[in-house]
Amino acid sequence: TLQGYTLQNIEIDGVEANSVVNGVHGGANGLYFGNPSTITATVSNIMISNLYMHDVQAPIQAAGMLSGLTIHNSWIYTNFSNTYQHSEAIATAGLAGGYALNSLTVYDTVFKNIQGTAILVCLNFTCDTWNIYNNVFYYSSNWDSICEHGDSTATCGISESIGDNSTGTLTNALVYGNTFAGVHLKPGHA
Repeated sequence: TLQGYTLQNIEIDGVEANSVVNGVHGGANGLYFGNPSTITATVSNIMISNLYMHDVQAPIQAAGMLSGLTIHNSWIYTNFSNTYQHSEAIATAGLAGGYALNSLTVYDTVFKNIQGTAILVCLNFTCDTWNIYNNVFYYSSNWDSICEHGDSTATCGISESIGDNSTGTLTNALVYGNTFAGVHLKPGHA
């Protein structure tokens, strides 16, 4: 059990969002909370502020049984997603009988050049009570020329901005006061 931690004034520099391991493009998570193999271990009441995370494959992963994650006054820039390794800025996954991420609050944060399934997504099982407000989500003016990172299978866009996936259920979400600018799919990408 991990409870009541504050992480602040941190930079996580992934050097490059895209890396190659055993001939397959992939990369690491910036922050990883929870346990993908049990519903008994829990993580709760985590506060992240003044985080500058950039060039990381998957910035923040919640692997189930995470409750009370707050992210504010942060900058999350440039992840990577392709055919082999899907990515998001904040992604959640749970196990049957448990939940993925309850009580997520994200405010006053900038998300730049995020690609993949979504920017914030409940991938599977359940997520409840998300409050997403006063954030900026945008692609830089040179997005189309930099999004591939040398991999033509790069996503170069998002399927959705905030929500759930076909195997996930997000309930009680409050999304307001956010700005989306220039978010698009690079021409020629599925």
